[in-house]
Amino acid sequence: AGAAGAAYMATTDGKKGEAARSLGRGTNELFDKGKAANEEHQITSKATAAGTGVVQRAKALDEEHKIVEKTTAAAKGAYEKALSFNQKNDVTGKVGRGLLSGFNSLTGALAKPANAPAGAAAGGAAAGGAAAAGGALPPPPADEPPK
Repeated sequence: AGAAGAAYMATTDGKKGEAARSLGRGTNELFDKGKAANEEHQITSKATAAGTGVVQRAKALDEEHKIVEKTTAAAKGAYEKALSFNQKNDVTGKVGRGLLSGFNSLTGALAKPANAPAGAAAGGAAAGGAAAAGGALPPPPADEPPK
């Protein structure tokens, strides 16, 4: 959208049109100078060759020292040890049960009215809630359709 706006502005008369045309000429000159410098100094070719050289040296180091293989084996060993530790100590189960207990406590605390006595939750047996006491929910008021 910005390029289309600049192109349109370059076709108009006045200061804005001249500024757009001047910016376009400056951009073209900058591009041409960059292209000439690249042709003269072979910047992209040298950068490509340098990058290729780095990749080739990294591959040679890996082939000589087996870096990827050793790193993969170490990561696999660490994973297997963590898995074994979890199976012996039930870490994920304990964490899960702890989170569930915490969320249940939080839910109970949030459901309790501000002026309720300790141990009473909204809708509970102490508050007269039929669902919590084991009974069915009361029917909706006559002016509301059933859900």
